[in-house]
Amino acid sequence: MAMAFDSTISQHDKLVYARQDFTRPGRPVHVEIYSSETGVWRACERTFQLISFVAFDRNVVYWRGAIHWLSRLHVYHFSLEDADFILVQDHTALYSGARDRLVVSRDCLLIARMLEPLRMNVYEMNTNGDYRSGWSIKYHVNLAPAPPAAADADFRVVSVVLGEREEDSFLVLKMEVTGTGSMLLRNDFVSNTFHQLYDLTRIQLRETKFCSFFFAPSLVAAV
Repeated sequence: MAMAFDSTISQHDKLVYARQDFTRPGRPVHVEIYSSETGVWRACERTFQLISFVAFDRNVVYWRGAIHWLSRLHVYHFSLEDADFILVQDHTALYSGARDRLVVSRDCLLIARMLEPLRMNVYEMNTNGDYRSGWSIKYHVNLAPAPPAAADADFRVVSVVLGEREEDSFLVLKMEVTGTGSMLLRNDFVSNTFHQLYDLTRIQLRETKFCSFFFAPSLVAAV
C-alpha cells in the first residue's frame, strides 16, 4: 500500500492498495485507489503484472500527480488521476544495485546511483512533459574526500536535497564501517566537502525493508 499527500495542492490524501490475485496464473495485481475527499475506493479496470510491483513497498516517491518506484529494471509511474500505468524508462542502463535511491527534491525526480569505487552519480528525469524522455546526469560525486575510514566503508544514500542555489544542494549518506560503526554524512555537491551530521555508533538501528521519511509538506509512504 502507498499513500500520497501534498498540502500545497490539496488537503486530501490518497491511498493506493495493490494486492496479488493468488487464484490466477502469474498472480496478477489488482489496484484500488482511495480518496479522503470522496471517501470511496476506486478499482482500476485492468490488472498488472506481478513483477511491476516487486519493489512497491519501498523507495516510493510522489511527483507531479503520480507515485513512482524503482525496481531492478525499471522506474514505474502510476497516475493517481486516471490510473494509467506507464513505464518511465528501462533502468538497466542506470542500475547498479539495491543501494540505488529514488528521490524527489524541489520538483525534480532524481536517481542516486552508487558506483565503485567511491563514486556515485545523480540523474535527473528530463521534464518536457513526457515520462519516457529519459534521464540526464546532474551530479558526479567523488567520495574519496570522505573520512579516512571511507576506503573500507559501505555507503548508502539517505537523501538528495536541492537548494535554491547550486551551492546549497547536498547529499546525505550513511557510511558504515564493519566492526567500527556508522555515521550520517553530508556532502555538498559544489565544493565536494563532507560534514558529519551524526555518529550512529552507539545507536542500534534495525534494518527493515520499509523506508524512513523526512518532515515535509508533501508525503508519500509505503505501508
